[in-house]
Amino acid sequence: MELSAMYQVSKSEKVLDAEKDLKKDLAELKSELEENEMVHGIPVKTISSVPLPRDVEYFQQERKQVINRIFQVSEAAPLKCQADIMKEELITCESTEYSIENLPLLLHQHFTDRLQQLVQCKHLHMLRWKRFCEHTSTIEALFPVYQQRLAYVFSCFQVL
Repeated sequence: MELSAMYQVSKSEKVLDAEKDLKKDLAELKSELEENEMVHGIPVKTISSVPLPRDVEYFQQERKQVINRIFQVSEAAPLKCQADIMKEELITCESTEYSIENLPLLLHQHFTDRLQQLVQCKHLHMLRWKRFCEHTSTIEALFPVYQQRLAYVFSCFQVL
């Protein structure tokens, strides 16, 4: 059971009496303000740094929020057993890096990285080819070299 459910705001005799007095004082103040407005023509909203007092329910709600905030207590961190931590580290250290279970993943990672390198290589060759092939004489001279490089890149793709 939560503490906030057990404790109810504004249920003690002192608080109830104080709220009654506050409600009465606020009603008197409001009637006085209305009377001043009607008799003397003084506007209700005066320019002042002091705000008009709020009603009793506002203060009840404010007290309730403060009390609920007080009742919130953070839990203690769970205890960590040093022996369990050391066992986990030992198991991790004893396991071999290359096993039947993780070998396909390692191979997949290797070939994925290699494929990315080959794609970048092909892209760089195409950019260089575009830059160097501005004249037909250059194209005629370098086209066999370009075809050889491209054949090499494609042969690497076919191996994968």
